[in-house]
This record gives sequence, C-alpha cells and structure tokens, in this order.
Amino acid sequence: VSRILGVPAADYGKLKDWSGELTKAIDTSEAERLALGGPAAEAFLDYMAQLIAARRRDPRDDLISAMIAGAEADSTLREEELLANCVFLLWAGHETTKNLIGNGVLSLLRHPGELKRLRAEPGLMESAVDEFLRFECPVQKIGRWTRREVSIAGSVIPAGRYVIGLFGAANRDPAQFRDPDRLDIARGEGPGIAFGKGIHHCLGYGLAKLEGQVAFTALLERIGAMELCSPAPQWQANSSIRGLEELPVSVTRR
Repeated sequence: VSRILGVPAADYGKLKDWSGELTKAIDTSEAERLALGGPAAEAFLDYMAQLIAARRRDPRDDLISAMIAGAEADSTLREEELLANCVFLLWAGHETTKNLIGNGVLSLLRHPGELKRLRAEPGLMESAVDEFLRFECPVQKIGRWTRREVSIAGSVIPAGRYVIGLFGAANRDPAQFRDPDRLDIARGEGPGIAFGKGIHHCLGYGLAKLEGQVAFTALLERIGAMELCSPAPQWQANSSIRGLEELPVSVTRR
C-alpha cells in the first residue's frame, strides 16, 4: 500500500509503527494507549501532508499524484479529504491485510484438515481467502448514522441515531452460512461482509484479496510444516479490529 501511494521505502517502518499505535488507541479507555494514539495520528497526518506537498511540486507515477491530479481537474476532493484518504488508505490497507494473514494462518493451524486440503488443492485459494475473511473477520464492527427511520427485524431505529453493525456476527449468521462456526475453505456460499456492502463497500477489496492469495500461496510453497508454539495466542484488546498481538510458530522449510 505504501508503494502504491508513493511512500519512500525507507519510511515504511515508521508508518507501520504509527499504524499500530492508531489501532491500539481505537475502542479503548486505557490512558496509556490513548496517549500514544494522539501523537501517532499527528505524526501520520504531518508526514502525509508533507508527502502530498512534495507530489504537488514533483508529480510521480503513484496514487497520491493521481489523486492530486483528479482533485485539480474537478475540484471535488478538498485538501483535508485528500489528506484523510491518504492516511486512511495506508492505515486501513495495512492493518486489515496484516490481520487477514495472521488470522488465516491461525485458522489453518487450528484446522489441520483444511490446511492439508488447501495444500492438495491450491485452486481453492481464492475461496479459502474468502473463508478466512468470514471466519475471523479483520474488522468486527462499523458505525453508521441513520439518515431516516429504519425498521429492522421488528425494531424501529429513528433517524439521526448512531448504529453499530457487527460484521463478525453477520459473518457467522446461520441463516446465511451452513454450520457457520466451521472453517470450510470450499464453502461456496458467497463471501461474507468483511468489506462492507453497497456504496460503502471497501475500495481495497480486490487488492486485499489478491494480497491474501499471494501471501498464502507463497507460505504453502515455502513451508513444509507449521506448528503453534502457544495453544492460546494473544489477541489485540480491541473490539473493532480482530487481530493477533503475535503468532509464534515453529516451521519446517520445504
């Protein structure tokens, strides 16, 4: 994502660190985590503002330059929107894909039959990535404001209310998925809603799925065996983002 935006490779590390601090500051009341999130956000915004300014002076073949050109052509993207989109694309595009890979590896290790099946049938890779996204969704919930009164399952939600949609619960809905608490890399019931729906469908959907397919294909090609070093890896203390703090494994290379 950094490369697509046009971030110099030497800066990938600090952007990753800022991204991690921002994630830790979401959905927390812990003073220490909140205290780290504010400066990380400021540093992130300042960095991207400087990069945008540099691309205005010297456009290149990257997404930031393309967005600047598009904004100048039709004046629909304000400066603050350009900045917000650059920060969000990098943060959201990194954190979610990182957790797709980590959560998917853990799911395979906990379901060795499906791991063996995927090794034997690599053609199932696209379906497997969809299933990893459904089974351990990297984004568990998202908030929206109602613009008008809405009736859902017998409950009326007035206009102007803030509503939390639970992606994680929807992706385990037994009315939509057979035996939803079972990992099935060939499920074939259509993707879940890890990337949202409708006009709010994530614009990074195609890239994230491709990244997942490339990552898991490379992993299975290079690694002969994998075992968890801990039966209970630690999850991030975050109700919005579903991801691991770390995933210690022992591996045998092919």
